Amino acid sequence: MQVVRLVFFLFASTVCALHIDNQAMVTVQPNVLKNDTIAALMSLCNSPIARDYGNNETYLEIHPLSQFNKFDYSIGTILVRHVMPSLDAFAKVLADVQPLLDFDEEVSHVFLYEMYPLAQLRWHEDGGFRKAIVIFLNERWEKVWGGYYLWVNNTTIQGTFPVFNTAVIARNNPLHEVSLISVFAQPRVTVSVWVR
Repeated sequence: MQVVRLVFFLFASTVCALHIDNQAMVTVQPNVLKNDTIAALMSLCNSPIARDYGNNETYLEIHPLSQFNKFDYSIGTILVRHVMPSLDAFAKVLADVQPLLDFDEEVSHVFLYEMYPLAQLRWHEDGGFRKAIVIFLNERWEKVWGGYYLWVNNTTIQGTFPVFNTAVIARNNPLHEVSLISVFAQPRVTVSVWVR
């Protein structure tokens, strides 16, 4: 009986610790980026690893056991490239997402994510930003490959699977995750735009 009480307490504590903002809102918008923007971003996926963080181009973080938060136990590799403002790709993304921004918002960071088979991002929030825009860059994605973008909407979980050049626009920092990617999948490529 003591074990059951302890397990229930731990579960209840975890659920109560999750911050769910009823004002959080997620929308989906197709056809966000222009073809030349997508080409510029995809060329970064094939660029050499830039380990010098001071080179004003890109940096690459490799997360074999993803370290975005201590509860994320992804066993697949996640590559994260910071698209620096000095790059042509940054200016192209900035121009293409401008219609999605409110008049008082500005782009803070642009990141390119490559998530490989068995990668996932467990439930988390992106603190400190008013809006996050995630745009899917895979021209082909099978639903059975996973990699769904899931979010909490009040008391329900909603989601979308990756559709080429479609943006998920998350306002007010909703709790969200990327579901496990199948061993049969190609790398899941997205660009994330964080807005202040």
